[in-house]
Amino acid sequence: MMTVSQQIAIKNDNLLYMNKNKVLIISDDSLLRLQLRSLLEQEYHVIEATNKLESLTVSTKSLPNLILLDNTLPEINSFTCLKELRQLDCCSQTPILMLTNFEDELSVEQAFEVGADDCINKPIHRAVLLGRVSRLLKTNQTKAELGEKQYQREQLIWRITERVRQFGGLEEIFNTTVSEVQQFLECDRVLFYRVFPDGHGKVVASAVVPGCPSLLDVDIDDPCFRVNYLKLYRQGRVRAIDDMESAILDPCYVKLIQPFQVKASLVIPILERDAFWGLLIAHTCKSTRHWLKDEIELLQHLASQVSIALNQAQSLEIIQSSLEKEQELNELKSRFFSMTSHDVRVPLSSILNAAELIEHYGNNFSREKTIRYVQKIQTAVKKIVNLLEDARTIIKDIGTNLTVNSQNVDIPKLCQNLVAEMENLASKKHSISFHATGNFTNTCLDEKLLGYIITNLLENAIKYSPEGGKILFEINNHDNVAVFRIQDEGIGIPDEDQELLFNYSNRGSNVGSITGTGIGLAIVKNCVDLHGGNITVNSKVGMGTTFTVTIPSQCQNN
Repeated sequence: MMTVSQQIAIKNDNLLYMNKNKVLIISDDSLLRLQLRSLLEQEYHVIEATNKLESLTVSTKSLPNLILLDNTLPEINSFTCLKELRQLDCCSQTPILMLTNFEDELSVEQAFEVGADDCINKPIHRAVLLGRVSRLLKTNQTKAELGEKQYQREQLIWRITERVRQFGGLEEIFNTTVSEVQQFLECDRVLFYRVFPDGHGKVVASAVVPGCPSLLDVDIDDPCFRVNYLKLYRQGRVRAIDDMESAILDPCYVKLIQPFQVKASLVIPILERDAFWGLLIAHTCKSTRHWLKDEIELLQHLASQVSIALNQAQSLEIIQSSLEKEQELNELKSRFFSMTSHDVRVPLSSILNAAELIEHYGNNFSREKTIRYVQKIQTAVKKIVNLLEDARTIIKDIGTNLTVNSQNVDIPKLCQNLVAEMENLASKKHSISFHATGNFTNTCLDEKLLGYIITNLLENAIKYSPEGGKILFEINNHDNVAVFRIQDEGIGIPDEDQELLFNYSNRGSNVGSITGTGIGLAIVKNCVDLHGGNITVNSKVGMGTTFTVTIPSQCQNN
């Protein structure tokens, strides 16, 4: 019979085993599975599957926290297995680490396309594997925690915003806000304090936990508040005090709040038509508290919503337009950054893989092979820089901050350089034929905006064309007008989609699984308009698309 200490030890071991993250290894290579198990089982609960069907069954039953997927599975393509794993509800957000061969760059790119979070090269290096697995698990856990908190925050803002939009009355909005905020922040008391023109005030709504005074309908007429604090709040001052006892406060104010049992305080001013209305206040009554930046911003946002409610009768139409615009911009930014994060993973993976190989095996490489890997890193870095430049352009455009800075520019040379970059990124899957005619000796355009226009149109021509497709790029300058014509043999654009082609978030109905945000062409149109130019499209489904950009190119004095 086991002793009590032995039973406790077994129970603790079982708890430790149950709390370990589950890692599912999918490979038909028994030696590879054995190697991976030996590297991982000390820190993780390791599960194995040898084929697609088994992997789907095990994933549904065991709910792994991370999946290691070998790129060589029997009977079926590994990418098909990856795609079907992603279609499972239990694995839609599970980190998937693909085991690939470094020389097979196409497989790495395809892995990211169908849903891999990262790739690691065979043969497996212990430090690299453990580092990648740990990083992916921590990142996924952080995303889940932040995502849940952010979701709750957005739901709170949405509910209050809906109350304001529907406008069931100020009392309903006040009571709903204090109740929801008190629960979300998990503080002891939240209240609205109405300050009247003569400086005295009254608590018009309050939500509290048991043991903390409500203060509802309490009138406060204190000369200390009027003289020392009212002017600051009227100027929009936000005040967060983590510990009332250690804070530097006027003695008269300390005496005023002493009956209210305030240990920590967050005070946000509320304006009505740019005039001071009152305060939104959060308190703790039992202990001190450090107010986070997100919490302060949340109350500021809600205070602004209450200000809207105070003006509801006269500004309902403006509010609705503002909310729709904000939602549209958030969706555009979210879609764009999602797309950028997807695109940037391929060059980042290339950098990481090349660096790891140089680090661990560089002593055995020839000088030529080392240079080749360094060049891979340089190419990937350049791609990331271009993506970040595009991000800057798009953010400025969304904020309506794009301006034209026309200068003398060698247009043929600029276009040739852009074509060379596109051909490098296309990896010889597409051919680009470039022709320039006319006189470009005295042409002035904004080089950055022109670069964005051409890059976006060329990238679209490549993206929506089949492998082996030919792309024709022609430029001409005549009578101080520059014409850029880009023609592809791609999928084409349906007639019904062409009218909305340059609107934000609009994409062709036939793009299928081809990734994109629907933002690029809208910004291209804005860049062309800023130059006083024009852009047209001629397209037929299944035959290809031609974009023609016409821009005045004459140099003029400012």
